[in-house]
Amino acid sequence: LKPTDLYLEQVTVENEGAELDEGTGFDGQAERHRIVAVPGTDEVTLQFQAASGVQISIDGRTGTTQTVALENGTAEVTVVLSKGSAKRTYQFSIRCRDTDASLGRLRVSNSSNVNLMQMELQPAFDPEITSYQSSLMQNDSVNFASYSLWVELPENARSTYKVTAVSGLRNAEPGEELEVIHAVFEDVGEIDRYRVEVPIAERGVVKITVTAEDGVTTRDYLVTLFRNNDLPLLYGSSIKLLERKENSVKLQVHANLDGY
Repeated sequence: LKPTDLYLEQVTVENEGAELDEGTGFDGQAERHRIVAVPGTDEVTLQFQAASGVQISIDGRTGTTQTVALENGTAEVTVVLSKGSAKRTYQFSIRCRDTDASLGRLRVSNSSNVNLMQMELQPAFDPEITSYQSSLMQNDSVNFASYSLWVELPENARSTYKVTAVSGLRNAEPGEELEVIHAVFEDVGEIDRYRVEVPIAERGVVKITVTAEDGVTTRDYLVTLFRNNDLPLLYGSSIKLLERKENSVKLQVHANLDGY
């Protein structure tokens, strides 16, 4: 960890009705962001603010404001902050709402309760990343692993989706659409759950196909689920590989707005 003032303090989307990160508020520590514009938008104007002395480059051009043209309702913007030899890169994905075929959230758990036994997705969920894996440590006496896949579309989205088996599932043949379970929880409301069963010797692959409001634009997300009973590998300061026989591991990382 090292302190740095290389982060965006504020991003403003000047188009009326456009929404940055689903209106959750800009997080300068996250380096990937989404902007959803109203249908029919052909260009989006962005304004960026960073700390004093930090140079901002937008798609290779120095400045703090830029108007970005959309092609087929989409655009990608790369923003690079630099100060001396240090650099930091942000990526902004722009979509018109009617061509947005993105998931809003994806979770995997080992429970029928969305709040319990959540499992890590690798990489962490990002609507612009379409391939994930998640593993479960399980007793050898069980011949299959049972997962819950929790799928959500962006808030107020008019897109649709379906979940199908690709390979390695115990409870569905390849190409078969999985049955949705509408679960309701007091703190999160209704959320779609899919039960996925994978034999312990297999890697189960599930595909989530999102169809945008226009009925034409689609995007596939792949999730690979498998059992992993391997002990974690730890690396010492000399880059020497170490093996620790432990039952658990706890990592604690502290950072603030001035560091990462």
